[in-house]
Amino acid sequence: MIKITFDTNCIINLLDTSSTTAISVDELQEIMRYAMEGAVNIAITTRVDYDLSKDKDKKRKEKLLKQISMFPTIAAGARWDMSTWDSGDFWTDEKHEKLTFEVQNILFPSLAKDDKHYTNKLSDVDHLVSHILEKRNIFVTDDTGILKKAAVLNQKFSLVVLTPKQCLEKISSSQSILPSVTLFREKWELYIAFLTKDLESTQEEISEEDDQTYIQFHDWFKRAFPKIKSKLAQFRLEMNSQDIGHGKFIVDDDVMTNLQYDINPFESFYASSNLKGALDSINDYFYESRSYDKKLKDWTNDRMKAARDLLIEFEGFLE
Repeated sequence: MIKITFDTNCIINLLDTSSTTAISVDELQEIMRYAMEGAVNIAITTRVDYDLSKDKDKKRKEKLLKQISMFPTIAAGARWDMSTWDSGDFWTDEKHEKLTFEVQNILFPSLAKDDKHYTNKLSDVDHLVSHILEKRNIFVTDDTGILKKAAVLNQKFSLVVLTPKQCLEKISSSQSILPSVTLFREKWELYIAFLTKDLESTQEEISEEDDQTYIQFHDWFKRAFPKIKSKLAQFRLEMNSQDIGHGKFIVDDDVMTNLQYDINPFESFYASSNLKGALDSINDYFYESRSYDKKLKDWTNDRMKAARDLLIEFEGFLE
């Protein structure tokens, strides 16, 4: 499940129905719909409570403070004049203070106490630090200052910062492909079991039943892999490349080599039209003089299980 953290501006835009200047309302409402269906998890930090408490419109403040109780809350590091005793905020340690300093140095490198928005900026820092520490997936905001630093934050902390629109697009994409990835992974595990358990005999002893089983796998994979290939490749690029923002990545030769290594096995492992051809390719892959059983074991462990682990990683990302 994708774990989303809403910034305070998203909460205000979503809940203040009387506002005529709210932005991203449709997108935020659609994200909420996914949350109510159990497809995503939405949380806020305790700094939302602090941010709203400074609203000069008393009536609106009381309304919003009451409404945010519906959201799970992530605790922030305790700060004087910001945290309250019953908020759930925690005493910080050296690790937390180091992370806070690093995030603050990216967002507001020259922040001074005489800045008229000093506490607002500290609150922005705390939102992100709490999100990072809780290992949540997407921080959603319409704050242009934070969005401008999204690429740096991602590179430094693997922190994904998106607008509500970008977040909705990602959720929609994830929900549409996840069942296909899960089914492919389950079939792939059956395929591994087929080779390692059911085919411990030599190639000369392949039965017609075994060959028909292989052909069924072969035909299914040929149809199914194209449905997930492009997004699997995009996932690997995003994980291994330097994100420079706006959907662009710096891709070097090593990244492309690794991508080819990750994607090719899925097509090469069932390229042959029959089981004997598939097993011949295993023998060709290992040039050392080892027994057939040893080659088969190494093939499934070194390559097929690595490919399965990639699918599991991709599933986790989509969830």
